[in-house]
Amino acid sequence: MNTDSNNRLSLTGVALAGGMGRRMGGQDKGLILLAGRPMIEYVLDALRDQVDSLIISANRNQEVYAAYGVPVVSDDIGNYFGPLAGMTSAMNVAPAGLLPDRTLRFPAGRERLCESHAPGFGRE
Repeated sequence: MNTDSNNRLSLTGVALAGGMGRRMGGQDKGLILLAGRPMIEYVLDALRDQVDSLIISANRNQEVYAAYGVPVVSDDIGNYFGPLAGMTSAMNVAPAGLLPDRTLRFPAGRERLCESHAPGFGRE
């Protein structure tokens, strides 16, 4: 397991944006505007100050997601097999041990995700 210089567990956050968007009429959910911003931006903002690194899991529009300066991965085990397939792909490239995730279903949540996933390992 990776730790930082203060012997804290290193964390990689995963933005799960790989779905088919069936409930959104087939649109890429991460790129739909919410209050004038793509939903992926809310997710990245919610995770950014809580983790050491970020990954976006997306099965389409990878070039658009890559513009956010974050590594983008696609499902390794078929396409659109659900969030666990996205997490598995992210785990294969993640530089850190734990992967708190944030789906695009609740993009604006600002709760301390890392503390709920791994108490005591959240960032100040």
